[in-house]
Amino acid sequence: MNKLASVPKSSRGEISPAEWEARVDLAAVYRLTAHYGWDDVIYNHSSMRVPGEPRKFLMKKHDLLYTEVTASNLVKVSMDEDLDEKSGVNRPGFTLHGGVLKGRADVNCAVHIHTETGMALAGLKHGLRMISQQAMRFYQRIGYHPYEGITEDFSERERILKALSNHRALVLQNHGLLTVGKNAREAFILMKYLMSAATIQLKMEATGGELIEIPAAVCEKVYTCSEAAALRAFLGADQAACQSTLNAEQCATATGCDAGQTYHADMAQACLDAVKAITCAQLTSIEVITPPACNMICT
Repeated sequence: MNKLASVPKSSRGEISPAEWEARVDLAAVYRLTAHYGWDDVIYNHSSMRVPGEPRKFLMKKHDLLYTEVTASNLVKVSMDEDLDEKSGVNRPGFTLHGGVLKGRADVNCAVHIHTETGMALAGLKHGLRMISQQAMRFYQRIGYHPYEGITEDFSERERILKALSNHRALVLQNHGLLTVGKNAREAFILMKYLMSAATIQLKMEATGGELIEIPAAVCEKVYTCSEAAALRAFLGADQAACQSTLNAEQCATATGCDAGQTYHADMAQACLDAVKAITCAQLTSIEVITPPACNMICT
């Protein structure tokens, strides 16, 4: 086990514009989580990878309520350290989020909650069922990790990542829910849909009636159409962010490119045009909505 490290303190002047934006977004996630009643006193966590510092991430100070979290009091930690409450962060939260961000380079934000609804779903052996439109977003794209107790042991990270795989959500059985995204908006919205799907399922199952399972082909079609709409919105927002930014490096950060990569506005526009031309009727798999230009936006 590594030597416990202390959390370095940063002043506002030391924070880059990109990091400050990430802090504002993550603080908003904490406040929205509290607004929807998903918080659990000082427990549960959301995290955000620090732009330009891929091995570091932001999370709340251990002793703060969700309603007390601000952009300036979030702490920046290294996922390569071994931290606990003596360092000002929650050990289980650091273990979970540090492991997810360390193992999934495509993920920049993770949201984890312990709501009663989420835990009720997490206690069902059959898990999330495809019986509502909200559940379609997780069709064959949600993992399940068996309960091992409080998430404090770094060795559990490997098993959590294996269960999460390349999915967008994870049910921590008998524990809670986790969603991940490229940004704070995606991770939070996914949690909103997952909570909605869980609520609907529990209410339907409580009736004792026979439930209508949505056919696999329809599940895939609805999922892919939803992804197409999300990609159109995301690319459109990227273009607007880039056009409003004069500095090329800031433009790359605003549009989701990794540090050191160059953002190509022409490829982004070509990708957006190609995606706009796709209709839901043409969609048969998620690969259809990934035109070649979309993989050349950041190089």
